[in-house]
Order: sequence, then structure tokens, then C-alpha cells
Amino acid sequence: LGTTLLLDTLLLALLRVPSEERGSWRVVLRVMYAACKLTSDFLPFAAIFFLWSAAIVMIAAASLVPCTFLLMTEAVRNVRHRRRRHGSLQLALLAARAAARVAAA
Repeated sequence: LGTTLLLDTLLLALLRVPSEERGSWRVVLRVMYAACKLTSDFLPFAAIFFLWSAAIVMIAAASLVPCTFLLMTEAVRNVRHRRRRHGSLQLALLAARAAARVAAA
């Protein structure tokens, strides 16, 4: 994500440099200056976007952890009492497999 943002910023900076000045060595300095100026223009918006993204992830994690705990306790209770409710067991196995895959990646 960072590389994409950097390359997009450099491309926009290059497009803002006039085409007559692109043939000299000074174009590198002009592109860097334009990239810094572009970064300072959209940095507050990027910060707000990343803060909102982090807040959404935290809300999702805060709601998934208790629900997963309740799901696992329900599955264990079904196994102990030998109930025939296989839906909660299958969902608990799915959650356990997903957690294992996330931990392994």
C-alpha cells in the first residue's frame, strides 16, 4: 500500500512538471519538490482515512472476540451434554480453522 501511494505521488508530481522541463537533470529535483508538496496536501486526508480504518478494525475485533468465545463455549457444552446440535460445532470448527490459518500466515 505504501509503495503504491509513493509511486502514485511521484507520477502525479511528474505530471505537474511542465513537459519542456522534463528533458533535463533538474526534473528530478522538480519532481521531488512537487511530490513533497503533494504529500503535504493530502497527508491530513490520508491520516483520517487510516484512523477510520483502524477504528473499524478495532470495532470488528472487539465484537468478534466475545462472539467467538460464546460460540466455543456453546460448542463445548453441546459436546459435553451429547446434544445433536451440529451447527454450532461446525461453526466452532470453522472459526478454529480460520484462526489457525491467520496465525500461520
